[in-house]
Amino acid sequence: AGAIAASGMAELAKAGPEEEGAKYLEAAVNILKALTENFCYFEPENDRLLGHGSVRYPVDGDLKKNGVHISLIYGDYFYTEAILKLMGEKYLPW
Repeated sequence: AGAIAASGMAELAKAGPEEEGAKYLEAAVNILKALTENFCYFEPENDRLLGHGSVRYPVDGDLKKNGVHISLIYGDYFYTEAILKLMGEKYLPW
């Protein structure tokens, strides 16, 4: 959800008044920094960027079996998209 929010905020930063846009931009950067520092895997042996994703959060039971603390392709996608937006890239992967 954080990567999706960061991508959306990067988009909103361009849409409104400059002062308001600066707040969205700062929020997007802060979210991406937190994701990068706490949840990214850059080692060559990993096939993911972000870890600790969640499809849903079960009340009880095995967390990994229930889709918690896993990598999600759409998490990697929106993380990459947000970074490209902040870099001012015209190309977006979708």
